[in-house]
Amino acid sequence: MMPAAGGPTQILCGWNVTIRTDLLRRMGSELARELLLGAFLVRRLREEGRRFYLEDRAQMRHFDPFGLAYELWLLLLVGLGFGAMRTRKWSWAARFLYPLAAPAAAFLHWKRAFVHYRRAGKACGLQPAALAAALVLASAWGLGEAIGAWMGVDRAAPFLWRTEVKPVTLEDLARSDAREQAAAPRTGGLAVGQCGS
Repeated sequence: MMPAAGGPTQILCGWNVTIRTDLLRRMGSELARELLLGAFLVRRLREEGRRFYLEDRAQMRHFDPFGLAYELWLLLLVGLGFGAMRTRKWSWAARFLYPLAAPAAAFLHWKRAFVHYRRAGKACGLQPAALAAALVLASAWGLGEAIGAWMGVDRAAPFLWRTEVKPVTLEDLARSDAREQAAAPRTGGLAVGQCGS
């Protein structure tokens, strides 16, 4: 993500937030379901008129083990959650037909990647070939959405923890650090994944 000015904002990204616990407690029995995916919780809070603030001095590190197979599995699970949550109030017939839209969902995710690539990807050192990888990853997400719509929230929920809780060893972390340090000269001094954040 390219640098952004701190201050009030309308959009926050998934779990990259701090939320006052009293807001969560007020959700009562709905809290467990709202916690399945951060994006849906943030959307609910925005719909309730809650205010968001972007702290531009905050830093984070989002660690995911390296590898295409892992990323495909992870995005399939993210899609599973989005499909289940997005269609949770739909009729069974609409949920059954939702998989027909999987190619469109995948295209829309790829289109978002393309927009971000044009906005910031080149400046972060990404090559145009990254867009081909984005198409494969977006397809995994779209397939996950289709399956999630069929499964529903209750059956999809047990799989969603893997999108946020990742088993990480010290060796995994050391390999990741080494890759980021090796990539820093190609990305203008920024480590891959940090790109100005």
